[in-house]
Amino acid sequence: MVMNQIIRERRKALGLTQEEVADYLGVSTPAVNKWETGKSYPDITMIPALARLLQTDANSLLSFEADLTKEKEAEIIHDAYKILEKEGYEAAYRTLIQKMKEYPESHSLILSGALFLEGGLLFLSDISEKERYLNEFEKMYERAMESDDLEVRAQAATLLVSKYINRQEFNKAEELLEGFPEMTFQKNQLWANLLTVKGEYAKAVEMMESQLLIDVTNVYNRLVTLLELSLKEEDTKTAEYLADMCEKTAEMYGCSNYSRHVPMVLLYGALKDKEKCMEKLKLLLLSLKDNWNPRDFPLYSRILPAKEGGMLNGDSLKSGIIRSLKEEEEFAFLRDDPEFRALIQG
Repeated sequence: MVMNQIIRERRKALGLTQEEVADYLGVSTPAVNKWETGKSYPDITMIPALARLLQTDANSLLSFEADLTKEKEAEIIHDAYKILEKEGYEAAYRTLIQKMKEYPESHSLILSGALFLEGGLLFLSDISEKERYLNEFEKMYERAMESDDLEVRAQAATLLVSKYINRQEFNKAEELLEGFPEMTFQKNQLWANLLTVKGEYAKAVEMMESQLLIDVTNVYNRLVTLLELSLKEEDTKTAEYLADMCEKTAEMYGCSNYSRHVPMVLLYGALKDKEKCMEKLKLLLLSLKDNWNPRDFPLYSRILPAKEGGMLNGDSLKSGIIRSLKEEEEFAFLRDDPEFRALIQG
């Protein structure tokens, strides 16, 4: 709700006339009428007195509604899309600019509005003054950088860094990237883009290989979590599919042999399949002797060298696995098997 609507609705709710508001503030009745119709606005020095009269606060009167809901934000963007289709780009632009003025502290709306408008601009070839619009959008991304929301701030920074790189403003791009928290949106990808444009290909490859290993590890861990959840739900079909996906992911992306065998041990343990579980357990324990190092796999040959002895601590893993096999209920069905007992004693 904009200021003119707030003034009108609060005045009526309190049973005041425009004349009474004018007398209280020492202005003319036509001036109050112009405030309520949006033709003009009160002088900033009158805001505290006007807020007291209308029994509200200055922030509400000025429409500083920072807590715009995600649903309301989505509704605003959807309405802008419908206006774009029916009335054209300029009408959609004016609508979103007005909404940004209504919610000046909603950095998320500023970001999403700028993204929508820039996207619309790129798909419409007959729009005049494109450069002026693009400059405005860049200012909006800079405003979004003021957000307290890390995700909003990081996404705005990502867009700005990309623009700086495209214009070869490398110092500005580096300065913004260095201010990123370590785990924010696309930081390493942006660094690699910057290094590539600067011709520092070896550094870019090293950064991308390291990021790829992190991403693969995250994907693998999520697949394992989904596998464990499907087993808890007793959804055997999905569990079998996920165990197979885990195994293939580990093999395709150069994970350790240990990672390949864990999902199948979990699956066959939950299914109480003694023969297959024992087969995979043997392979799993054997894999702990591997001196796995991701640099041995072509995808990660340029990442920083691992410490001596590889990156898989088989001894510490083995003690934890043996303890789980001895204590966890999932493997109780194996404990009467002499071969199993020999395996965990060895």
